[in-house]
Amino acid sequence: MVDLGFGLALIRAVSKERDNPEMLGRVTSTGFVFFFLFGFVILSVGFLIGNFYYIENPALIKSSIKLSATHTNLLLGLFFYVNYISTFFRSVYEGLGKFIFYSKIAIIYSFLTLLAAFFSWLFALDIAGLATLMLVAATVQLLLLVVFSKTSNMLQDLKPQILILVSLGRFLVSVSEFREQQFLVQR
Repeated sequence: MVDLGFGLALIRAVSKERDNPEMLGRVTSTGFVFFFLFGFVILSVGFLIGNFYYIENPALIKSSIKLSATHTNLLLGLFFYVNYISTFFRSVYEGLGKFIFYSKIAIIYSFLTLLAAFFSWLFALDIAGLATLMLVAATVQLLLLVVFSKTSNMLQDLKPQILILVSLGRFLVSVSEFREQQFLVQR
């Protein structure tokens, strides 16, 4: 998933603040706002590229399947966005040390994606049908994550704070620099 390392930064911040409910609420609400908005930006760019470069290109997409390609692009975009928001919840659960709990939801999601592929094959669905089933699986995963997040009070009040976003960004930059140095050393 394209979170640019922000998921890792959120895991670290949640882990650091998990014993301070007020600060944890600020960290998680800031992370949620980031994932919500940044995911929307990525989704918008993906739609623009998908529509203008692929769907509107007659060499790539025949006019007879243009409508189906547009629907598929929309479904896959929504699938991405739902999974992107789920990445936020995964990061929070990991930061809280609830690995086993999140793993159970991940197993359910994996099973649902396997069922989506199976039903797509069984009923000879096209790519839009498969994308629809994948979106349903991702939505079930997100709903499970949201419902169970209520029990852990992750998102008590949405109080995003710029300073928290800046500190998460600093950690993100330090991780990126470390990865870049590792890459250069390996070459």
